[in-house]
Amino acid sequence: MDELDLLKKHWRDSDKNMHKYSYEQLYAMILKKSSSIVRWILIISLIEFAIWGLLYIILPKETGELDIIMGVEKYYKIQNTIAFLGFAFFISLFYRNYSRIQATASIKELMERILITRKSVSYFIVFNIGGVIFYSAYIYSNLLKNKELLAEYILQMNPEVDETHIPKILDSLYLNLGIAFIPEITWGDSIA
Repeated sequence: MDELDLLKKHWRDSDKNMHKYSYEQLYAMILKKSSSIVRWILIISLIEFAIWGLLYIILPKETGELDIIMGVEKYYKIQNTIAFLGFAFFISLFYRNYSRIQATASIKELMERILITRKSVSYFIVFNIGGVIFYSAYIYSNLLKNKELLAEYILQMNPEVDETHIPKILDSLYLNLGIAFIPEITWGDSIA
């Protein structure tokens, strides 16, 4: 007997020991798993919404002052409004997807609803990443355009900081914010 025949024989023998599930049992398992996943998507989106809401409420007052100085206060309010409306929309969409998964639906309907939920999650991810990219680009460009105002603000908030350290502080800030640049291009020969 060659290896293929041994493999076939082993396959047939193991098939006898396997538990047989009915259509209804398999359907119930799929429904439970799908419903659980969609419920967790809803819970995670609610947690994310709550975290952003708390951050918006507890941010220090000085952050608002910096927004005014840098000229981004109006944009910041617009961005927050769009973000909260977007979150509210996606939470309602996730809740609708969750509530539509029912035990009475056929397999085809269940699979369609799962695919709709996957699309919703994909759109939610694109919404979040796109928002971060647009917001970051706008803020970074304002920081780069208004570096003198930012330097004045840093000195005003921290009078003990030596003025000669401001370029290095700003370079660290830009690098921490994800902007990779050559300091000589930004500050010229002023950096030692």
